[in-house]
Amino acid sequence: MNTSLISAEAKAGYLEALVRAQIRAASGAAEGRGQTIDFKVRGSTRPVLADARCLSQAVSYMLLNAVRLGCPDSCVQVVLDYGASEAVLSIRAVEDGEPPQVADAQLEDARTTLEGYGGSLKIGVGPDGGMLAAALPLMKA
Repeated sequence: MNTSLISAEAKAGYLEALVRAQIRAASGAAEGRGQTIDFKVRGSTRPVLADARCLSQAVSYMLLNAVRLGCPDSCVQVVLDYGASEAVLSIRAVEDGEPPQVADAQLEDARTTLEGYGGSLKIGVGPDGGMLAAALPLMKA
């Protein structure tokens, strides 16, 4: 048994805690650019099954990419949304220059990690800026 995988019973709220920890880690970079990071959780916290270290790194890559590409003095919006069958982490930033590129090595690593656990990473660009959306399937009860 791989002990680095997170047990649903022991760590039901770990995904939210993991995202909060990565937001704290990225806050220094954001503050250096005059940015704030706003975090919201929607729905009932439920577990996903993933390697915590790998998932932390993927979330870190997504956050730091949003901070790096976001306009100075703007807000990076982070939403963790628990749906019926998956958890979706959306990160939106008003861009300062080029939108995120899937060819970015860190985002490609994040995508590979998420896909390895049955999830996905989508990158979108709209009139309000860029968005990264990571989806992971929820564990079945």
